[in-house]
Amino acid sequence: MEYTNATTTQLVSPQTKDWDYELIDLLGFNRKIFKEISMPGTVVGNFTKEIQEEVGFDCTVVLPATHDTGSAVLAVPTNDDNAIYISSGTWSLMGIERKDADCSMESMRANFTNEGGYDYRFRFLKNIMGLWMIQSVKKEWKEELSFAQICEQASKEEITSLVDCNDDCFLAPKSMIEAVQTFCRESNQQIPETIGEIAAVIYNSLAKCYGETIREIEEITGNTYDTIYVVGGGANAGYLNELTAKYTKKKVSAGPTEATAIGISRFRCFMMECLHHCLRQEPVLASHLTSVTMMKTEMKIRRYKAMTRYESAKEIYAKLGVDTDAAIEKCMQVPVSLHCWQGDDVTGFDHDGPLTGGIQTTGNYPGKARTPEELMADMDKAMSLMPGAKKINVHACYAIFEEGEFVDRDKLEPKHFQKWVDFAKERGMGLDFNPTFFSHEKVKDGLTLSSPDEETRKFWIEHGKACIRISKYFAEQTGIPCVMNIWTGDGFKDVPADRMGPRVRYKESIDEILSEPYDPKMVKPCVESKVFGIGVEAYTVGSAEFALSYAAMNKEKCLPLMDNGHYHPTEVVSDKIPALLTFFRKSHCM
Repeated sequence: MEYTNATTTQLVSPQTKDWDYELIDLLGFNRKIFKEISMPGTVVGNFTKEIQEEVGFDCTVVLPATHDTGSAVLAVPTNDDNAIYISSGTWSLMGIERKDADCSMESMRANFTNEGGYDYRFRFLKNIMGLWMIQSVKKEWKEELSFAQICEQASKEEITSLVDCNDDCFLAPKSMIEAVQTFCRESNQQIPETIGEIAAVIYNSLAKCYGETIREIEEITGNTYDTIYVVGGGANAGYLNELTAKYTKKKVSAGPTEATAIGISRFRCFMMECLHHCLRQEPVLASHLTSVTMMKTEMKIRRYKAMTRYESAKEIYAKLGVDTDAAIEKCMQVPVSLHCWQGDDVTGFDHDGPLTGGIQTTGNYPGKARTPEELMADMDKAMSLMPGAKKINVHACYAIFEEGEFVDRDKLEPKHFQKWVDFAKERGMGLDFNPTFFSHEKVKDGLTLSSPDEETRKFWIEHGKACIRISKYFAEQTGIPCVMNIWTGDGFKDVPADRMGPRVRYKESIDEILSEPYDPKMVKPCVESKVFGIGVEAYTVGSAEFALSYAAMNKEKCLPLMDNGHYHPTEVVSDKIPALLTFFRKSHCM
């Protein structure tokens, strides 16, 4: 049972956030039917085998806020805890989000409810009649009109009649038009005749009700609110929003139309899968297509929130003499590499076997790129959404061979990456490079450059040298320095008796790789550490201590590479950078 929906039963305690079993027993319900309550964001699990066979893929299912208003409130474009929202659709759900429930008699008399929200918050709200009235009128009217046209006609009317939107007579009348006209007749008001007049009465009545509800909220909470955030279908009703501002005397901010969908999208983990499908126009579930639309709208909301925060931060930094706009402009000139392996989970094109050697990915998900052409198309799309200067980072296993051609990794040549060079040059970008020291039959006992087997070690040294030559070619062809990163998953699942031997061999192997001639101004080798990988949990040869020490002792030949994902939980890159800058000059940094 999901929390936001469970709370609507009024059988969840606002104090414990769990089932109120005392109340349940009092009502005579069977306790066994009340299952454990889960929060939005809870990972439910994966598809069953039967479902996988039906849809053709598997994915992880994440629990959203299953109450539609619970999801819609998540899409309200503000960070203000005291914001008033209207989830405007068939019904209007108007209220605020609170950390604690208000179960006072005053709230009960005003007909406010406390519905559970994300992170154990409460949606303190009132259910008001919504666009159901307009929807019904539109359906009944003899002339086919859009909602926009109805709004426009209503805005030109001067009729002052009002109805009680929450009256039972408007819940399910045989005719909504007649119900509105009858209410006006019986209350001695002007009877609306045209669709413009009828709509004007409804819109004005809804806005008046919103104003009364706000006054109730302010009286109950003791707070004053400046802005009303409207989300849902009613966000498009410009005339209604204008009237809401008039009757409430508050600023009205119209948010996203698909608010519920956007709220749900925060818990959807297969959006990128859908994007891959859409880019190649493959068949995809309707829910996937919806996800793309949701994501685009969500991105707009995030940009809005980010800019609001930025303007505030900009003022603070300005007082300290810092021009944040100039700083951002400078950052935009620093190229950021898009990793080619983000398109297929490091599968590459030079092998068909599983991913091995400490790699923590499956290399198998719906919609991933399967060919160089698909991967490049996906990267083009990704880069179109990326601001600032860009580069492309290619892994050695992404060599592109002509039909009938294949060489092993120790024999790779620049020609095997010519299509990547052409791709980058056409876009005016540079290339970075990574040797691939994993997912290969010559990864012996989990070791490559640190292997005690001389033949194994020699193979991987030659691979590293080949990658130096390829990096030189990248730099020559693009005119942009190529960063070449050396990382291996070398290590042991169990604690080895000899901890030093592998690291000595690792150092000597890297020394040999870097003996290959290159211009350090154009080719910039890096050494990268890792905490551990799958199957090498007990001992990592290229640990942080090793990588940093090696880079520090060989500053003229290589750089330390900082990877945010390869730290212990308490470590952060913002602390590591100033530590390294103590020993590495600016010229040693990328």
